[in-house]
Amino acid sequence: VLANVSDLPGKTKLLKFFTINETWHLVDLPGYGYAHTKKTEREEFNTAVRDYLAHRPSLRLTFVLIDSRHAPTEIDLKFVHWLGRQGRPFALIFTKVDKQAAQHTQNTIAHFRQAMAASTDARPPVFATSSTTRVGRTEILAHIAQALPAPNAPRETVGGQMMHRPGRKDAEGATADESESEV
Repeated sequence: VLANVSDLPGKTKLLKFFTINETWHLVDLPGYGYAHTKKTEREEFNTAVRDYLAHRPSLRLTFVLIDSRHAPTEIDLKFVHWLGRQGRPFALIFTKVDKQAAQHTQNTIAHFRQAMAASTDARPPVFATSSTTRVGRTEILAHIAQALPAPNAPRETVGGQMMHRPGRKDAEGATADESESEV
């Protein structure tokens, strides 16, 4: 299992590194909102995520995943405001668009953008996606390709699958090769 998937949020409790095409890393970070964990545990991984995002020189791009079925939450808006202040590139990925009418998704995105504009000048790219129907997949891969140096751009392989293998971590949780790009 590469990453846990569940109906209950909060399965990711560590920073998980996946090496893609043996040239760059996709890093799965704990969520900041709905994890069903103790408050102290949530605060610990929020601190780890904040430190990672603020101080990782190899980080090229951050994707913020937002459930498209719900209105913007205060924690979502605070997080994108913080990302905007950090000056790091980020994009918004609205998930689960297959679970509702397209107009509802567009309304949610417009509402989020409007709410976000009240607290930050950041205008990140936005993607509407579905893991079930694969809507948005091509656009996200193209965006990653633009963010990475050309030799590290994502490549499709036989069967449309990308090569994944857990990255090597040192004692401090850093990947073995800090010169590789991370998304």
